[in-house]
Amino acid sequence: RKHVLLLAPPIEQSYSLHMRLGTNSEAAKLGVKLQTAAGISSDAPNEVTRAYVRDILLEDPTIDGIVCGSSNSTMASVSGAEDSGRVLGQDVDIVGKEAISFLKLFRKELLVVPEDVRSVGEFLADAAIKATSEPDEPPMQWIEVPSVDTFL
Repeated sequence: RKHVLLLAPPIEQSYSLHMRLGTNSEAAKLGVKLQTAAGISSDAPNEVTRAYVRDILLEDPTIDGIVCGSSNSTMASVSGAEDSGRVLGQDVDIVGKEAISFLKLFRKELLVVPEDVRSVGEFLADAAIKATSEPDEPPMQWIEVPSVDTFL
């Protein structure tokens, strides 16, 4: 894909900055044009997202990929893309992240990044316990990195 639209989380959420920086960095490395959706976030109501995606795909036929910051925005983006006449997996690819495995049941052509909320929850609990029991120690840190197999 050569022209990707990012439907990022609301800017006031910390992972929005991480997602924006990461996608911008990788797009630059790969020579991909990245456009962040303006005036809308991945938390927008489904019908708003659906209409936005439909309209932007009709306005700009060069957009051939969409990265979504939530499962809801992924499903609404699929609907908007289909409303614009695009065929998922052919004319446009859509990447979504999910905490509960169901997006592939919705459309098998979706590219999905799973979030391991169980591991994150366990880590946060351990970090909170350590922070209270050992307040002079540095805080625990952890980054979940999805594997390449995640996207297959």
